[in-house]
Amino acid sequence: MDKIMRQLGSPKIDFEAFSNSICAGTERFRSHYYHCPPWVSNPSTQQERVYQQKRQAFFHSLDSLQRFQVRLGKLARRGAPPNYTYEQKRVDILLGVDLVRLSAKGIISKAHIVAGDSDFMPAIEFAQQDGVLVKIWPGPQGTYHQDIWRACDELEELTLPLFQSFSI
Repeated sequence: MDKIMRQLGSPKIDFEAFSNSICAGTERFRSHYYHCPPWVSNPSTQQERVYQQKRQAFFHSLDSLQRFQVRLGKLARRGAPPNYTYEQKRVDILLGVDLVRLSAKGIISKAHIVAGDSDFMPAIEFAQQDGVLVKIWPGPQGTYHQDIWRACDELEELTLPLFQSFSI
């Protein structure tokens, strides 16, 4: 979701209202927010500690909302100084496992996924085989993988006006 938010100018939104809105017409079983904690060196810098505290506070605020759960992967640092790159690990598989588990147990009948890459296609196809309708909410056209369009039952692009309607 961070990538989509950056593409739309990083608006600050009310996640609970946003989640309730995209699930309109169906009961929202639970909203999962998938991410990872920020990278912190050893020893950490002041800037890293401040950013880590802000992210932890954000994750805690989401986790405190009714029917919300924050699921955290890991952030891996790759490369050599000063050209490090950072990669989220385990985040996609957490979403996939949750989708498969909830659909296999018959807990959900519809899944709303805010993402646009094709890493979730096997989990989406499995959920559909269990009778779950899958709606994908990607960023603007041209920012999501075309295979995801063919794999899902419904697709609605996230737009800046939609996010602005949930601004805080």
